[in-house]
Amino acid sequence: MSEQRESHLTNPHDRFFRHFLGHPERARAFIQHFLPKPVVAHLDLNTLEVVDASFVDPDLRSHQGDLLCRTRLRNGDEAYVYFLFEHKSYPDLWVGWQVLRYMVRIWEGMWREERRLVPIVPVVVYHGERVWQAPTDFGTLLGVPEGMRPHVPDFAYLLYDLNIVEDAALQVDAMLAAGLLLMKYIRRPELRERLDAIGRLMREVMEAETGVEAVVALLRY
Repeated sequence: MSEQRESHLTNPHDRFFRHFLGHPERARAFIQHFLPKPVVAHLDLNTLEVVDASFVDPDLRSHQGDLLCRTRLRNGDEAYVYFLFEHKSYPDLWVGWQVLRYMVRIWEGMWREERRLVPIVPVVVYHGERVWQAPTDFGTLLGVPEGMRPHVPDFAYLLYDLNIVEDAALQVDAMLAAGLLLMKYIRRPELRERLDAIGRLMREVMEAETGVEAVVALLRY
């Protein structure tokens, strides 16, 4: 177990993802531009904050590819957006199970505090070498006959597969675009061809208040 945790902690993809989207303004921009509009319409993103996942379970300190954001709904209720960064080179059928376990831990914390359970929006960001083809609904893992589906747990996580997103669609925010482009091409030979575009974005990023820190993280990655 300790070896697995150490490996997870030192994974450069996880570290970069958590550092990059761990800034509220970038998490907010990602949610605003890439989550489905019907979901975003319910969120008051001005209230969004990145929270320490260890409040759910101390063991989650080691899950550097997980990111948890707390926000308010338009009606004033609390909600969470949970990001899982999936950096395996292939789609993982068990991601739905992993996401469900994390969501249950958050709800358990609310239950222990005798709080009302609140919505959690699960988002999986993937940059593996193959296009994601695994089902995004948890019910598929159970192999449940149609007539039984209303009576067993089911949900669908939101999948953001960088393999199939056009580069132009990433150009919504210089800081966010630079990071997403780098994550998209970091394992591909085309990275060399994209360095000029990423470099131009970095120069734009340098003008932001936290620009130097962001560019250092990009260069280290």
